[in-house]
Amino acid sequence: MTAAFAEDNQYLASSDSTPFTVTHKETLLDYTGDTHIANAIPAHLAGALSEDGSGTPIAGRNVTFTLGSGASAQSCTGTTDASGVAGCTIASVSQPLNAAATVPVTAVFSGDPYYQPSTAAATLSLQFLTGRAYGVSADVSLLLANLNLPPQPDTGEVRTATPTSTTTPCTTSLSTPLISADSLCPNVTVTLAPGTSTATSTLQAVTIGIPGLPVIAATAIQSDSTSTCTAATGSVTITNLTVGGVAVNTEVGPNTVINLGGLAKLTLNEQLPVPDCRAPRVLGQADAPHHPVRGQALPRAVRQRQRLAQRTAGKRRRRRRPNPDLPGGPLPTHRETRRQEDRRRRPWPATSWRSPGP
Repeated sequence: MTAAFAEDNQYLASSDSTPFTVTHKETLLDYTGDTHIANAIPAHLAGALSEDGSGTPIAGRNVTFTLGSGASAQSCTGTTDASGVAGCTIASVSQPLNAAATVPVTAVFSGDPYYQPSTAAATLSLQFLTGRAYGVSADVSLLLANLNLPPQPDTGEVRTATPTSTTTPCTTSLSTPLISADSLCPNVTVTLAPGTSTATSTLQAVTIGIPGLPVIAATAIQSDSTSTCTAATGSVTITNLTVGGVAVNTEVGPNTVINLGGLAKLTLNEQLPVPDCRAPRVLGQADAPHHPVRGQALPRAVRQRQRLAQRTAGKRRRRRRPNPDLPGGPLPTHRETRRQEDRRRRPWPATSWRSPGP
């Protein structure tokens, strides 16, 4: 800053100068936009700009928002209104899925001759979908028959935030001592806007023959499940089903149980709840987004949840009962033996009293 006096008839001219620093007012920027986003749909990014300390809104300033980072970064710019809020929209989100399913977002006010620059950062959740489908699996543990058949053919766990469709090869035929099946084909397809995961598993024919149980045979089996962020629906269709050669009605509701005798049961169209998920799971199909699900085309008939009495026959420990024909009559029971021991331990009748003596 410079001050100067021009001379006059009485005084000579003079001047002086000194450095003067103009301090820009500090600002505060907060992110206030969407916290959950999904690919292929718009995302609204917003922030509030104010004077630091007083909280007075700052209007008419541009704020730039950047979603993601690196090559996948998407940006837009908004201008603050009278409330100090700026916002803009990414028309179609396109972000990669990481292990944590998160996407960074930054908001930047570059400053001006009056205000200092400020930034804000946040981490948004990215919607993803999961699913799995396979043709057949079995876990049979009996005295005379054992079979541990892992899921096959199997798409494996699908986890994605982009459209996809699995290409798992079909299995022409499968043969084991207890189960045989033909033309097994699994598939998981994920679409976006809205996010939907659809899993399908088909079998042309399957036969289950377990010792002690009627033979189960089915043809043209298809299991479907469609899941979104809010719900999951599923169904199983079987063209023909016979148990011991007798036809069985397959147009039934979820979790229909057919008793096969003893402890063995066959469950049709089984649907089970998934922990921490709002929608039910349909065995054989996909799960709701964020919650993996597993299953197979012929619920429980293929996996063999039968629990037969033979499994424990001969293994249970049985208590021996006293034989009344033995010399001396029946052996005393445990309670009678305890009473006799208690009597022997008493030095005098329980109701008497005796001085301890010198």
